Amino acid sequence: MDRRTYIYIVTPLVVFLNCGELLVSRLGATLALVVAGVAMVVVWGAVWARLCRQKLRPEFAVMSILPQAIFYAAQCTQTTIFSETPFWGTLYALLWLGCLSVLIVTVLPDTKTVSPWRDVIFLLLIPLATFCIVSGFLQYYPYFSPLF
Repeated sequence: MDRRTYIYIVTPLVVFLNCGELLVSRLGATLALVVAGVAMVVVWGAVWARLCRQKLRPEFAVMSILPQAIFYAAQCTQTTIFSETPFWGTLYALLWLGCLSVLIVTVLPDTKTVSPWRDVIFLLLIPLATFCIVSGFLQYYPYFSPLF
């Protein structure tokens, strides 16, 4: 998958997946899980194809949807196991960092002759991805932390 198509597909879908609280309140937990599940499959497939094109390990593509999938599954099952110990909150924070790192690696330029730090699109997408991941983490973290 070329870079432009990847960015056009993944960027809005990651922002959509981070609107979990809105989706659950409007659609209900089960329907939100189904709708988000379709979006997660598309994001996973695009990230997987991009990692294969870059000759990186495509199995890390699951990291791009894992934090959101945990939130939607927990909302659908109404489980409270994640908020009982601080271990789960820390693990959830690490999953968000993994998600951010996979998304940043996948927007690297296709050609190795161009430095990523001279690529305008890469420099624009780093703060956008960071803001999106941080806002998603701050929105979902209270559900997995005993502090809130």
